[in-house]
Amino acid sequence: MEKHLNKKLEETTDKLMSVAEVEKPSSNFTASIMQEIQELEASRATRYRPLISKPAWAVLSLVLVLTTVFLALNSNDSDTSWLNSIDFNALTNNKMANAFSSISLSKTLIYAIGLFGIMLCVQIPVLKHLFDKRFQV
Repeated sequence: MEKHLNKKLEETTDKLMSVAEVEKPSSNFTASIMQEIQELEASRATRYRPLISKPAWAVLSLVLVLTTVFLALNSNDSDTSWLNSIDFNALTNNKMANAFSSISLSKTLIYAIGLFGIMLCVQIPVLKHLFDKRFQV
């Protein structure tokens, strides 16, 4: 009896399956789903805001340029008398300066330290660009 019931059920299912049309998604189905996913991810993403904005950098640069121009145009040789009155011996005649004065570094070590500094200065912008590109929305 159970076999007969299973056979009837299978025949009915086959008839329904042959009559039913296969649904096809629209041509831009994948694109629309991906668009919805990107919108969801964009809403959750943290937006990058620099600590110092571009207008603030512009103002700081302008102040620096104006100060430099002002000092360059208004400097006289006779106005440097206050600089001569400062005693810089306190900076050079101290225990810390004397402690490091006996250290001598080889030229190879100096070149290695210089090259390390240059490579560090090159790598920082490259890595910053890489991380900005990775976290870009």
